[in-house]
Amino acid sequence: MSIHKKFLSPIIQALLWFFIYVIFSLVDNSHYLFGWIIHNKVFYIAVALIAVLITFLQKNIGYSITLGNICGLFLGRFMGDYIRNQSMLKITEDMSAQKNMN
Repeated sequence: MSIHKKFLSPIIQALLWFFIYVIFSLVDNSHYLFGWIIHNKVFYIAVALIAVLITFLQKNIGYSITLGNICGLFLGRFMGDYIRNQSMLKITEDMSAQKNMN
């Protein structure tokens, strides 16, 4: 295997992690999950490095970690908003905090 082919997959993954970080830091850092990524960037970078390093051993596992993270971020964002909005629709004016706890 040539050096070019060996390093192509990790470079692609590193770029994916970098672009996701940049997009969320510039565009939508007001959302809790994306704000958490920006605030805990050392952890996020560590996970990215682990995924990239795993790619050297098992390319499919490294890509799975990377794509799973990306899909999880988007699904978490949109499904979380959907679930919150559905829960907010159930709130009525005559409800009290005591009723919500039960």
